[in-house]
Amino acid sequence: MGRSNQRLLSDLVARCRSVGWEVRPTTSGHTYIHATTTGAKQTFSSTPSDYRAYQNAYAWCKRQGLLRAEGSLKVKQEQQRKQKLAEDRERAMAKVPTNPFDVGNQTSSPSSPSSSSKKKQVDAVDHRRYVRGLKIVGRAPAKMQTPFMKQPGECKQADELLLEDGSITYQCTYSGCYKTFSSVAGVRGHHNHHSRKRRPAVADVVTEPIAPKSVTPSEKSRLLGIAARLEGAAAALREAVEHLPALATPEILDKARKYDELRKLL
Repeated sequence: MGRSNQRLLSDLVARCRSVGWEVRPTTSGHTYIHATTTGAKQTFSSTPSDYRAYQNAYAWCKRQGLLRAEGSLKVKQEQQRKQKLAEDRERAMAKVPTNPFDVGNQTSSPSSPSSSSKKKQVDAVDHRRYVRGLKIVGRAPAKMQTPFMKQPGECKQADELLLEDGSITYQCTYSGCYKTFSSVAGVRGHHNHHSRKRRPAVADVVTEPIAPKSVTPSEKSRLLGIAARLEGAAAALREAVEHLPALATPEILDKARKYDELRKLL
């Protein structure tokens, strides 16, 4: 049995166990499956030479109602998720005050040091109860599934919110962030923004003008010698261009122009 069939058979074994079927290896190394929903039992070959081991096992499991059992399991998991949402909603409604702006004692003056912290508490409570003016009636950890996951798992970066109009949205769980998105993928992409390290601000660098450097007589004579050699090379290049029109390509003309510019600078 090839590696692909072995992997498929391992996935089938995991699916059978997820619906409550008994699966175990036999003493001879084969796979024993007991379909508890129908009471049927069967042993399937796991030897490398049997290339139809997975096909036979999958066909037998389908006849015993594996797909129906998986559908019932998904319905049960969805009911549990909705029940958890309802419990979280009741728990949140019991903890949060009726008036979200009724936080603590409001006798302190607006200019007191604690007024800003109380305002942050008020904003946090307001964003935890309302989204775009709609009241949040249910909150639960968001579910997500990647191609590498066999079953959906919890996403720690997002909460799944049930609004009063029946719509579902997802909110970032980062401390102090209450942005909402239409999908879990949007929250995960946004969460990368919080994970970045803030770069320190770079102070403006003030550059001072550089004073002209004095040229010694030896350096001056060396520069004049370079200029003379460049002038001779430019004259030779012009002569070659005049006598050999075929060599007057744009690249050569560009080099001649650069020589002229360099000579003017010197």
